[in-house]
Amino acid sequence: MSRKTARDNAFKLIFEAPFYKNDLSVVFDAFDSGEKEGLGENDLEYIKSTVSGVVENFDVIDEKINSKLVGWSINRLPKTTAAILRLAVYEMNFNDDIPVQVAMNEAIELAKVYCDDDAPRFVNGVLESVKKG
Repeated sequence: MSRKTARDNAFKLIFEAPFYKNDLSVVFDAFDSGEKEGLGENDLEYIKSTVSGVVENFDVIDEKINSKLVGWSINRLPKTTAAILRLAVYEMNFNDDIPVQVAMNEAIELAKVYCDDDAPRFVNGVLESVKKG
């Protein structure tokens, strides 16, 4: 499989994590075996390390995002948009294997699939602000 498919699965688990009170054992147990089908060991490792990394750094990631939202907080955003931003900010700040621009572009692509028409532009703007510090 591709990193794009693995990232899509990671996004879905990051989206679901708050519903399970961020209990990673429950999150990973809920990961449908059908969804795992076709994923290689590298893909599964990426998914596990990324979801774990987002959950472990939840407060830091949310603070980085909240500092760039004017008059908003991440808790007020649609859950899909919040999950996409968390994934991208994690990749941008905690995963040296993924170039920042790739993390940003992939987040925009996820927003095009899972969010409303305005979300890709919004995600891009927030991530550009995060990138600049």
